[in-house]
Amino acid sequence: MKIYCAISFHGFGHLAQSAPILNALHGRGALSDLVIHSNGPLSVIKPWFSAAFEHIQQPTDLGTPMINAIQVDKEETYRQFLHQHQNKSAAVNGMASLIAKHQPDLVLSNNSYLVSRAASQLGIPSYHFCSLNWADNFLAFCEGKPQVNEIYQALCDDYNQAEAFFRLPPHMPMPGFNNLVDIGPVCRTGTKRNLQQHFKHKKRKTYILVSLGGMPYPIDFASWPKSDDLFFINGGARSEHLPHMDDTGLSHIDLITSCDVIITKPGYGLYMEAACCGTPILYLARKDWPEEPPLIEWENQYVYCQEISNQQLQTGDFLQEIERALNSQPKALATPSGINQIVEHLLKHQ
Repeated sequence: MKIYCAISFHGFGHLAQSAPILNALHGRGALSDLVIHSNGPLSVIKPWFSAAFEHIQQPTDLGTPMINAIQVDKEETYRQFLHQHQNKSAAVNGMASLIAKHQPDLVLSNNSYLVSRAASQLGIPSYHFCSLNWADNFLAFCEGKPQVNEIYQALCDDYNQAEAFFRLPPHMPMPGFNNLVDIGPVCRTGTKRNLQQHFKHKKRKTYILVSLGGMPYPIDFASWPKSDDLFFINGGARSEHLPHMDDTGLSHIDLITSCDVIITKPGYGLYMEAACCGTPILYLARKDWPEEPPLIEWENQYVYCQEISNQQLQTGDFLQEIERALNSQPKALATPSGINQIVEHLLKHQ
């Protein structure tokens, strides 16, 4: 089966949802050819996937324009979606030309409304899978502006062209969709490493991964506490003040599984991975991000998940929060059951 998979490059969350499904299909021998359409560079995309693939480095959708990792640019979001709406035929035709060039048997999307519209135009079956969608995100940030309801309905209509939208928990409500199929979580799972042994530390430390996702967010690590008992690992932009994840010889998913605490922002991939291995979280809230409330509520069913302020993040004034996280116990471990659910559905309907 030749699959064309379009993956939004809006941080790493969409890759984290897509890779387990495509890797499972590859493991089942169901992939004869794979095309991955994502605006991320090949050096970032390739390590996520087990199968060889052809890479198209172009945007799949508008996503939600950001000012930084936690702040949405609402005016730019409205401007871009309005412009695309006024020129929708050209956008869809361009996407259809790309897909048609590769002649896939099946189109998967996480999470481009243009892709399902284009696939429908070509008569190729398509499926979405995600915990959010850009239609409801757009409405949340732009409600009240001219033509917003018209644009929102058009986006929902685009998504509804797919055979199904596999809705990953925790998810947005998605009231405008008529093709929803609710499934279990989707994420990678890592291997627990002995970090004291790996780093050759003489005594056991508290290992803390600092990872705010694929979008940059400035942190003043120079102000953070210095302690022989704490060992911070930086998963973001390099800093002279903290060792970087890329220099540890360990993968991001293995660090999530092996560290004692994670400092992050709410995001699907890391939250699911932490819930599956029981690692507690301290997070910097995104406040107006529509996916955040259900994500935090869901996460708290599995692991300790506590907000810290930006001032605490910048000054390192979170030692009490780390202590509370260390004293917490996982309530249960989540299971990424959605992977096989999607794979079985796709294999049954190929």
